[in-house]
Amino acid sequence: MKRHLPAKILLTLLILTGILSGCELTQTAAKGDPIILVHGFLGWGRDEVGGFAGHYYWGGWNDLQKILNDEGYETHTGVVGPFSSNWDRACELYAQLMGTKTDYGIAHSTKHNHDRYGRDFTGKALLQDESGNPDWGKDGSHKKVNLIAHSQGGHTVRILAQLMEQGSAEERQAVYPADEPVSPLFSAGSGTKNMIRSITTMTSTHNGTSLANGVLKLVPIIEDILVSMIAILGIDENETVFDNFYDFKLQQFGLKSKQEGESLK
Repeated sequence: MKRHLPAKILLTLLILTGILSGCELTQTAAKGDPIILVHGFLGWGRDEVGGFAGHYYWGGWNDLQKILNDEGYETHTGVVGPFSSNWDRACELYAQLMGTKTDYGIAHSTKHNHDRYGRDFTGKALLQDESGNPDWGKDGSHKKVNLIAHSQGGHTVRILAQLMEQGSAEERQAVYPADEPVSPLFSAGSGTKNMIRSITTMTSTHNGTSLANGVLKLVPIIEDILVSMIAILGIDENETVFDNFYDFKLQQFGLKSKQEGESLK
């Protein structure tokens, strides 16, 4: 790859997100709010699909996150469920940024028949201070973020932004146990407001798509293919394939690799 390509990608993204704010592309301008990349439907994390020797969702054979970080722009990749609803994906992204356990809410999880809690990102927040503590929204370089999303990721970040500003009336009205109160994401409190600098979406169907009509006819076929893929990857008891090559991230529905002593029937 020619050396000037990363700079072109970088310049385009920065203009779209408004980071430059009329400034020239210099190293002093590189100390702005961090960039969070959010993948779309069927997407994957940087350590999946062959890992660092494989194919990146963001950048193909090149690691866009590394390119941006090397240029001085703090960048992180959010990893959410490739087949999950936008609500679930928004909750997962929030948990990653805040360094908490994913909470889908009692009302939502009851309605859709899955667990209230998902993956735990405690101690693994995407945004941390020098001591390793989560610091998104706090004074400093991580007070606000720029969200760059592709395809379904655009819908995901819009729901995240709405929940952070308005919360969820349905969740606030639900009955929660005293020791497990409603998540701050749903409470519409001051602790989640004004924490997003910008949202940039690419090829996101914000106005809907006629493709959905045709896709509905393929749902039975897609379901069969998906179940077969899950079954094959789920055979791996050590989870080296299931988690490291492609993780469906549907733990809230009880989807896990084959457990010790479990038959294939």
